[in-house]
Amino acid sequence: MLSEARKGQIAIAMMKQVIRDKGIHTLKPNSVRREVGNLAKEMNMNNEDEIFEFIQIITAELISEAFGKKISWEN
Repeated sequence: MLSEARKGQIAIAMMKQVIRDKGIHTLKPNSVRREVGNLAKEMNMNNEDEIFEFIQIITAELISEAFGKKISWEN
């Protein structure tokens, strides 16, 4: 049986692969906020800030991977 930590690792790896394959279709701030808001509603999550933080982490990791240089966003 998979642990919660392992489920999270698998989910992150799958999400990264989907983004690698399909890309990010827009970086317009209003569109991103709208999409995150819609996603939060679909997932019944009340805290959009957590989703934004997660997206920033995943995006930084993918950009670092693509360019071979570590980047991060600091709040």
